[in-house]
Amino acid sequence: MALILLVLVLIVGLLLLLSNKEKFLAYFFFLYPILPEYFAVSVSDSLPLFTASRLLFLMLLVAYLLKEKKISYGILKNEGLWNPFLLLIAGYTILLVAHLSFYSILKTYLNFWIEDVLFILVLVDCLRNESIWKKCCTALLCGGLVVFIGGISEPLVGSNYISEILNTNVRTNILMSAYERYNTLRASFTFGHAICLGVYCVSLLPMIIGRVGTKRSRYLYLFALGLGCLLMTISRWPIAVGFIIIVWRITTVDKNTRNRFVIPMLAFFLIVGIVLPFFPKLSASIMTPVYSTLNAFGANFDIAGTTKNADPIFGRLSQLQMILQTLQKKPFIGFGSADFDAMGLTIRSTGGVYKVVSIDNEYLNWFVSYGLIGFICFLNWYRAIIFGLKKKLNSLNSDDLNSIYYGLIAIMLCYFAVDQLTTNRIFNSLLVLLISGIKIYQDKQEGEIEIEYE
Repeated sequence: MALILLVLVLIVGLLLLLSNKEKFLAYFFFLYPILPEYFAVSVSDSLPLFTASRLLFLMLLVAYLLKEKKISYGILKNEGLWNPFLLLIAGYTILLVAHLSFYSILKTYLNFWIEDVLFILVLVDCLRNESIWKKCCTALLCGGLVVFIGGISEPLVGSNYISEILNTNVRTNILMSAYERYNTLRASFTFGHAICLGVYCVSLLPMIIGRVGTKRSRYLYLFALGLGCLLMTISRWPIAVGFIIIVWRITTVDKNTRNRFVIPMLAFFLIVGIVLPFFPKLSASIMTPVYSTLNAFGANFDIAGTTKNADPIFGRLSQLQMILQTLQKKPFIGFGSADFDAMGLTIRSTGGVYKVVSIDNEYLNWFVSYGLIGFICFLNWYRAIIFGLKKKLNSLNSDDLNSIYYGLIAIMLCYFAVDQLTTNRIFNSLLVLLISGIKIYQDKQEGEIEIEYE
């Protein structure tokens, strides 16, 4: 069944690409961020998986090269991103050479070129047309609608049925670790882990809030679904970041949008508060992740079924001990591998000394895996995105672009207590939409013409 669906997705993509590039790009942005890693075929363990998302992009890449004959980087250069991007590529290449003895490093490097370098260069150049850009933004949110409904339904059904339907059994080590917390099944949809779905939800919420001002009630419903799905992941750090971003985003929109958003949501929460006591199990499913998140910041709610990961803040802070160990052993190039047996890193806490088996902080992961060289290259790339693009946005004063920008910031905040895992696709999708959108708005007369969405 899964293989049939995989073939169907690719055939539809190929037909759209051959007949209408604009429709293919909308189809691409609808599916690319949400297709799972295990929805794939495997040729060799030494090569990256041929996931459905990668195959869709490779189709686009071939069509792009046949038409353009070369890959353009002009837009990145104009937006001040080209030099940081080159530094990132150069740093990654140096680290590849330094870590060639590791089995997985070549596969990681190929993934970097496909899903980061070529993806950004090709998609930014493909989205120069305003009509295409608008449809891709809408397609991204349509994908979010599917994810939110699917994610909310999983705890209600009591099964992560999406992973069962789409799993092609390509490899046994693919990330699919949905599990229960507080006696409730966590929503994970196609992201392999509930925390990845949480990051995805957080990334789209600012964009949805920005659309509320278009006076279309469907975006209020979409926001409610997105918030509900975020809570159903029971992922405490993304939930905390989500509420921070929601408050932050609401304070930056105009008064009319704020009133249109706040009043219905207050009414919604009032109704929920009245109805929930009559449904104790549903109430527990919704409120336990909220209580747990508040506990992480100093509250003291009594929660049944708390897991050993009861303290997401200080538990992750203890991992910072790995910085000193990396500086002592491999300060410049890091360990270059997620093989924790080879790393031999440990964490000391009140319960004793524990061997490191995972890193739950993407920035720490950069440093441990790639040392000072990799950390500086990645940090410089993020700096260019945060500060360089913000200067462009300030001059354009566009709520549409600011919404996408806040989504990227939300993901970066999540990464302080979340490993990237499978969330790089939504990050890069938002990034290319932001860079392309800035170029489109710059080409308009001082960014004063409003873009209407379908």
